[in-house]
Amino acid sequence: MDLEAFNQFPDLPETHVLDNRIYTNQEILEQEQNEIFKNTWLFVCHESELPNAGSFRTTLAGGKPIIIVRGEDGIIRSFYNICRHRSSPVVRTESGCAKEFQCFYHLWTYNLEGTCTGVTKPDGYKAVNLDKNKLGLIPIRADVIAGLVFVCLSEDTEPLIEYLGEIIEPIMEPL
Repeated sequence: MDLEAFNQFPDLPETHVLDNRIYTNQEILEQEQNEIFKNTWLFVCHESELPNAGSFRTTLAGGKPIIIVRGEDGIIRSFYNICRHRSSPVVRTESGCAKEFQCFYHLWTYNLEGTCTGVTKPDGYKAVNLDKNKLGLIPIRADVIAGLVFVCLSEDTEPLIEYLGEIIEPIMEPL
């Protein structure tokens, strides 16, 4: 092999060459997270990874920790993996099956639909009129197309089927 020819760069205009800092620069990563990944639909798993009620997976979406779970009603939902009490992770394993989620820190409990169902020492919260109904896990938009589960951190992004546009039409057409 001619190493000299191998090490030569093609004659391209500057606009056609990628700056390698895009792979290592923290500021660029943060900008991508905020301006791109926060506003797009992101693939997180296949629905077969959530076969039963209570099946869950955890991952990052746009740099944020999330839980994807199949509810008792069969619907796949997603939430930020953050306890509403002290912001600890509610789920600390990558996947599994659960009847409910309980934060390890102060033992706040959430059902599969994200509703806060229990707080430790509830009498201690009477003075502040704690309303568990307002302290469920924070939901994230989730949708499934062709068995692929997507999430979107933005409420302003169009629905998944519109976002995918023409690319999804062949899959959605009846046979």
